[in-house]
Amino acid sequence: MPLSTLYFENDLASISSHLSGYVQLTYHPNKYTLEDLRTVLRHTGDLLLQHQWHMLLEDHRQLVLLTAEQQGMMVRYWQQQTRLLNRPLCVATVLAQNVFARLSIAALQHELRATGINYRSFGDSAAASSWILMQIGRSQLM
Repeated sequence: MPLSTLYFENDLASISSHLSGYVQLTYHPNKYTLEDLRTVLRHTGDLLLQHQWHMLLEDHRQLVLLTAEQQGMMVRYWQQQTRLLNRPLCVATVLAQNVFARLSIAALQHELRATGINYRSFGDSAAASSWILMQIGRSQLM
């Protein structure tokens, strides 16, 4: 039995639900549109709400640079979405290989920390997954 199930995929990313209780968002190196980003955000948020999850693993390794407009869209979306979740979102991020993409994500995360999102960055997916699983274990104890 697979540990995760593909929920949605487009040129920008694939979104999977993991049996352990989190959403995994894996970015692709493809060119994409603003509508592709909007769709990925909406499906990611819908999957979190559907399962009442608050854990997200984002794999940015292949992500290309985010524009200021794309960053703004992501900030506005996650500011709204965190209110709907009714609990802080925990996000494990696997760092992008592209240094400019890494910088744009760092700026985005800095702005979103004010919403209560708990971000942690990792160099590989195994470490990110371990941290997410540890957070899930802690939240089940509460």
